[in-house]
Amino acid sequence: MEYWKNLRDDRKWVGLLGLSFFSMFTCFNAVQTLQSTINKTLGSLTLASLYACFAIGNIITPIILSKLDVRKCFWLGGAGYILFIIANIKIIPPLLILAGGLNGLSAAIIWNAQSVYVSRWTPDGSEGKNSGLFNGIMFMNMVFGNIIVATLFKFEIKNAIVFSILAVPAAMAVISMGFLKYIINVLLLLVVGIDINQFD
Repeated sequence: MEYWKNLRDDRKWVGLLGLSFFSMFTCFNAVQTLQSTINKTLGSLTLASLYACFAIGNIITPIILSKLDVRKCFWLGGAGYILFIIANIKIIPPLLILAGGLNGLSAAIIWNAQSVYVSRWTPDGSEGKNSGLFNGIMFMNMVFGNIIVATLFKFEIKNAIVFSILAVPAAMAVISMGFLKYIINVLLLLVVGIDINQFD
């Protein structure tokens, strides 16, 4: 408990964002990994569409970030990931490829917003620590996502149900990105008894 009381504010915000990304990418990366296995050539085309649009999206994203605040960019970017997961529930080839492309554009938005968010919360000299904290938390999704999907398929659950299950925590993670301050305030108050008003 004393550790959390003494933890610097920037680590709390960056760590919580890492948890939100971890939750969303646990679901997304599981779906992405299965594309070429389940959807064969269609899956490969979908991923090509996704990453081509991601590359193009990075060129136009600064314009979007200049017009919208970071929280709205998280929601807008996260919506593309949710759409992509949902598009896998019932496969309609043109829509799946389109959803992949939209996911690519939204990925550019959310990753650039993440960079802005982390840099704003990071004091000089702590860039490496906060970047490492975020990445360390977020990239654990590669372990848990595959374990979850392998477990679901082991019980021979239909693909549509698996993707439906994955869409729920992904959506919750995206919603949480817009309320990071409020979530961490409540957690700190409940878990370690820190006055919620000190962060206002």
